[in-house]
Amino acid sequence: TRSVALPNMPDPAVMGSSVRRNAFYLVSQGAPLLAWLHQPADLPISAHGVVICAPLGVEQLNAHRAIRHWADAIALQGMPVVRFDYHGTGDSAGIDEDPQRVATWLTNIADAATWMREQLGCRQISLAGLRMGAALATLAATRQDIDNLVLWAPVIKGRRYCRELRAVSLMAEGTAAADAAPTGAIAAAGFVTTQETLDAIAGMDLLKLSPRCKQALIVERDDIASDTQLKDHLSALGIGAEQVVQPGYVDAMAEPHYTRVPQAAIAHMAQWLHARAGTEASAAATDITLTTTISPAIREHLCPISTAPHLFGILCEPSQPQANDRPLIVILNAGSAHHTGPGRLTVELARQLAVAGFRTLRVDHCGLGDSILADATHENDPYLSTAFRDITITLHYAQQVCGAQRVVLLGLCSGAYYAFQSAVQIANPALVESILINPRTYFWRAGMTLGDTNDARMNAMHYYLNAITDPRKWLRLLGGGSDAGVLGGLKLFVQRMRASSGVKPATSTAPYVANDETGHPARQDLPGDLNRVMKSGRNLALFCATTDPGHFLLMYQARRNATRMERSGKLACLFIDNADHTFSVPSARLRLINKIVQYLHQRYAPQVNR
Repeated sequence: TRSVALPNMPDPAVMGSSVRRNAFYLVSQGAPLLAWLHQPADLPISAHGVVICAPLGVEQLNAHRAIRHWADAIALQGMPVVRFDYHGTGDSAGIDEDPQRVATWLTNIADAATWMREQLGCRQISLAGLRMGAALATLAATRQDIDNLVLWAPVIKGRRYCRELRAVSLMAEGTAAADAAPTGAIAAAGFVTTQETLDAIAGMDLLKLSPRCKQALIVERDDIASDTQLKDHLSALGIGAEQVVQPGYVDAMAEPHYTRVPQAAIAHMAQWLHARAGTEASAAATDITLTTTISPAIREHLCPISTAPHLFGILCEPSQPQANDRPLIVILNAGSAHHTGPGRLTVELARQLAVAGFRTLRVDHCGLGDSILADATHENDPYLSTAFRDITITLHYAQQVCGAQRVVLLGLCSGAYYAFQSAVQIANPALVESILINPRTYFWRAGMTLGDTNDARMNAMHYYLNAITDPRKWLRLLGGGSDAGVLGGLKLFVQRMRASSGVKPATSTAPYVANDETGHPARQDLPGDLNRVMKSGRNLALFCATTDPGHFLLMYQARRNATRMERSGKLACLFIDNADHTFSVPSARLRLINKIVQYLHQRYAPQVNR
């Protein structure tokens, strides 16, 4: 690891003032945790520090945006804030299946508080948590003295939370239950909870805990019935407990593309903490780690790619220098999920590629994840045209700072769209290939939704073609498991196919024009786009779940050009069985990662011996 002085990376104005956010590695139990320090840029910094404890699993992924805004709001009240990824989550070291998860997470919280005391001189510490993060914060407060607890929609009984995980796991798309997770574990939305962890969580009951704090604020959701049990319990312990109902929880916890920041709830919690903060000032941090060893084989670096626009990334590479000219792989956002990806997919992929000898740079477009957009009303858009600008800047960073001579772009869903159109449009010769994972469209323009595109109708056509060839669905009809019956099912299929087939392949021969120098194309022309990729000398690779429409869209709109590219070795199409769109089942995700590693090794490993 390398420790350096805290870099000055001020971010754009937020809510009338400004916040300085700095990423660093916090060492806990000898392992690095990715953490962010939020501080006011133009206010005195209080010696009252706040540690935010994130929820777990898919809730941690979905809540990332709300938690970042929450940290900003507290910092704008003059208090330093640390938010972090627990061990085995997010960008931190470790995996879901590591032992003693709950005990480790509690140590992570304690170590974050200790860091604030030692590095910033914080005399007061408050713990704030959301959902399971609130439960962990309460449990951590039974092991050390803290000043305040802020509990946002806390999980009060762990056994009920485990039942929720089991319900989510039953919703996995198109996979056999036996294939979903190791024996006794739960695989829910891409995250695994082992039997040991389930047992530890099931034993949690906040109504049996005695946290060592002075005051507590409980922020209830506005979409369920009120319950004052926790407030009454804390009050009986002599803790000054308050309980309020605030709106916005459901919006904050929606899938990343649909999240909205619950400003009222966040403002109330920040102001409540401010009213309890002292006037003593804190010191500046002096020991910040920006490079760390994730494992004996892997090292990662925090990368301030750009400040205007603000772009953040993480470089993952083999610990030992590689004597070869393999390309650097730039991993783009999948939808509006931040750079860890759905189910932590991009973290796992980056680290497996590092073991195989490849460097990767997983990045957030400006307006997504930890790349801050000054105008927050436009953040969280997975199809902003400025992403092409961001990719151009990232390519330059890869060349000038990372020393990459060649770059491969890789993306899932909207990231696949950007990787494809970048191969079509961006002139930088360092870009040699784009890898597309489950693209849902090859064309976009500002103001569209997926439902507006020809691709949406073809997605529906792909679904019904799959349905009619799926023997399980016909067995359901023949066995009386459907009200439609066999003839009704055939009639419905024909109707749906007619409705979905009102589109023809894009075959326009008009000259290509982009709306911007690099941006969304002005019109849909997939055959022409493939020709432009061919002329640039670049390669394309398409990785698709067999039930996803990406390959179907390609062949329906541009079969002749795609076939010609395949025959020339410029296009590779690879398929993953028994997988959903985001590869949320662990076994499917592992098959995808192995296929990508194998593909890149076969295409680029021979360069080593030149």
